[in-house]
Amino acid sequence: MRPETIRSRTRRLLWVVMLLMIAAAVWLSIPREHLTEADLALIEPGMPLAEVEKLLGGPAGLRWTDALLVTEKKSFVRYSDNAGKRVWHQGVREYQIHQWTFGDVSIVVVADVDGLVACRHRSVFPRPRWGRRLLRMMGW
Repeated sequence: MRPETIRSRTRRLLWVVMLLMIAAAVWLSIPREHLTEADLALIEPGMPLAEVEKLLGGPAGLRWTDALLVTEKKSFVRYSDNAGKRVWHQGVREYQIHQWTFGDVSIVVVADVDGLVACRHRSVFPRPRWGRRLLRMMGW
């Protein structure tokens, strides 16, 4: 093969690699939020947990029980001391906490012992910059 042919193929390959890297960077920077505030509004206090699971596509990825004080339909307070012992105050009850995570969005549903929703909360985690995310995906 001629040296010009090898050089032109190498240049083409470099251009293709560069374009693929740019496309990957753009793809990684697109926000992907599966659940919105409107979706969260469909989850109401008193709703059976089975309906919530159907709405969110299945059972929660994380589940645990804790002592909480539910203050309103979007907030709760956890009561425990630094040693992890539960601290009981007036209005504090045992609740089941169910957490679904969809990419950068986390949904927490607090249910009473009867499996009825007491409150719900949605958190959006800050997205890492695309460069750090790309390096993390590559294992660095």
